[in-house]
Amino acid sequence: MYRWTAPAPGKSARRTYTLAIVTLCLAALLCHFFCWWQFYLFIIRYREPLLLWCLP
Repeated sequence: MYRWTAPAPGKSARRTYTLAIVTLCLAALLCHFFCWWQFYLFIIRYREPLLLWCLP
């Protein structure tokens, strides 16, 4: 009960924060790669109309 309000000095708090930071970094990397993969597929699928639209 008191474990979450006042963790043991040093280790457990640092470990909890490290675990949270690592989880956030992994989630951000997953989202980043997923978004870039969708963007890559979009570019491949609509490559010719985009090229025709970009050219003057």
